Amino acid sequence: MTDLPVPGSVPGRPSSTSTALPHEESTMTLQTLPTGDKATTEAAIAELRSSIDVLDAEILGLLERRRELSEAVQEVRIAAGGRRTEFSRENVIIKRYADRFGRPGSAIAMKILEICRGTVKVSR
Repeated sequence: MTDLPVPGSVPGRPSSTSTALPHEESTMTLQTLPTGDKATTEAAIAELRSSIDVLDAEILGLLERRRELSEAVQEVRIAAGGRRTEFSRENVIIKRYADRFGRPGSAIAMKILEICRGTVKVSR
């Protein structure tokens, strides 16, 4: 049996056998993933996707909050005569994501920073 990544786990870091995080509704574990009939497999996929949808909603909410905080920092910095963007701080953030997820983490960090700098117009 191939090891499947556990949602919420970090590559190279030990993880529990449960795919569910405390705030998730899924009770499925890697040991209880179905290997048999199509209906059971489809139900398992639906349950896991539902948990992913919950996480995506949380991520979007957190990203919105991060953008609000970033805009507040920018306003304070500019009011004090500084620049809107502090590249040394951004490099720290990019490194944090890269250390966790490698090259894709760098790309994620760059997009998050782009959103939070106010350079991306988000229609609401």
